[in-house]
Amino acid sequence: MAGYVGEDGRRVLDAQAAVLRTGEVKSVDIKYMRGDGLICDLVVTNKATTNAKGKVIGFHGTIQDISERKRAEEQLEKLAYHDPLTGLANRALFHRELNDVLAQKRKKTDAALLLLDLDRFKEVNDSLGHGAGDELLGRVAHRISRALGNRHFLSRLGGDEFAMILKDHASVAEVESLAAQVVAAIADPISLSSGEVTVGASIGIALIPKDGTEASDLLRHADLALYQAKEQGRGRAVFFESTMSTVVQHKIALARDLRQAVQQNSGLEVHYQPQADLALGTVAGFEALLRWNHPVRGNVPPGEFIPIAESSQLICDLGLWILRESAQQAKRWLDAGEPREVAVNVSAAQIWHSDFIGDVMRVLDETELPPHLLCLELTESLMADHAVGRVRKVLTELKQLGVTLALDDFGTDYSSLGYLTQLPFDKLKIDRIFVDGIADTARARKLLEGIIALGRGLGMTIVAEGAEKPAEVEILRALRCDQVQGFVYARPMVASDAIAFARAQDRIAAVAASPVIQAKAAVA
Repeated sequence: MAGYVGEDGRRVLDAQAAVLRTGEVKSVDIKYMRGDGLICDLVVTNKATTNAKGKVIGFHGTIQDISERKRAEEQLEKLAYHDPLTGLANRALFHRELNDVLAQKRKKTDAALLLLDLDRFKEVNDSLGHGAGDELLGRVAHRISRALGNRHFLSRLGGDEFAMILKDHASVAEVESLAAQVVAAIADPISLSSGEVTVGASIGIALIPKDGTEASDLLRHADLALYQAKEQGRGRAVFFESTMSTVVQHKIALARDLRQAVQQNSGLEVHYQPQADLALGTVAGFEALLRWNHPVRGNVPPGEFIPIAESSQLICDLGLWILRESAQQAKRWLDAGEPREVAVNVSAAQIWHSDFIGDVMRVLDETELPPHLLCLELTESLMADHAVGRVRKVLTELKQLGVTLALDDFGTDYSSLGYLTQLPFDKLKIDRIFVDGIADTARARKLLEGIIALGRGLGMTIVAEGAEKPAEVEILRALRCDQVQGFVYARPMVASDAIAFARAQDRIAAVAASPVIQAKAAVA
């Protein structure tokens, strides 16, 4: 019918026929193309016309233009169900869509729910501001939309979390391929008004109906898979597996208990591993190492709870706790006439996600510890995704406080001679993988010799970690390594045992250095 859009003309005729049959008033909303080509919204109301006996003999009605009302309703609909920042569906519309898909898939198969979380988004927000963060989310939404195409549903759930519903995929391989395309699209550098940034994305996948037929189950399973993706190193997509529930729940419980231990200052203890001066035979200082005695599980290995702290962002609170405890202990030793340097490990998350420089200043002020007795050990992961200029600025500010800076685990991560020559490190800690085997192979000794020579050439103090054999210590001494730290020398100990060990070593070194002992050794 001319003017009517779609089947709206038929709907008007059906309403009029119903009026003639029943005598009831019938209204129908339609779209109609005007003579000038514009489409307007109309409401056509039909009423029965009756004779004196009340018999329906026809109908009459009115036509009202409701275009403005419809536009207002559409605007309200958009506000209610769409994210104003990205224009994507919001959480409310996502839940409605997921429930619709589940209702259909109870009779069919093959759909998937993907939860996506940006990696390193907080760093952009913290370093460039929330405006840059909002702009980044808009760019990311566009890239995901382009990778998905029009076949699938995409929404922003809030923050930097997105959800995708793949309604009609042919196979698991297709889901995996599409997820990989999304991850790759986000991994490319993104240009913002304030500069270029690089982020990444982790994705957790739950299949429908295999991994659940209820929205709550699917969301929980996709979230577990997302957690696993981040645990495995981020920048990847992981499918849900039934075994994840037990493993992840265990980690979540440990994270909760660890947070409680920090807040209540209960169950945590610092052990100190001596660092021997190879030339003098004395204890040059200690590395502070965290230990956790869980009220139910007993001693939890650091290799288990430190990664949990890293992934839950609890590492910042934990790092501040051990920094304060170690500084207080170093000050107690100093007051007792035992000035010893204490080295504290620092996570990259503390540098980029907390006021770390302010924390160090406050701890030094609270404890009145001379700054030179505090050594901050930073790993090469600090350099990941950050320009050397930014890292140099942070390290320079720390150096201005008077503390010592050590590059820990050298050679295991983002090694670059370029940044090693540009950044103000005082110490180079050689990872144990370069020490293991030096007593057995010439190749291992040559590699270690080159690293030591490099560090000494840059004026750095060289500390070798993980020495377990006397022969390794002798080789390190011959290669002019400054300090050694390892089980062959001493294991980590509680503070009282650590200082007692240091005093004993000092006495042994003093006796060995006495003129009488040296004379006897010369005669022998």
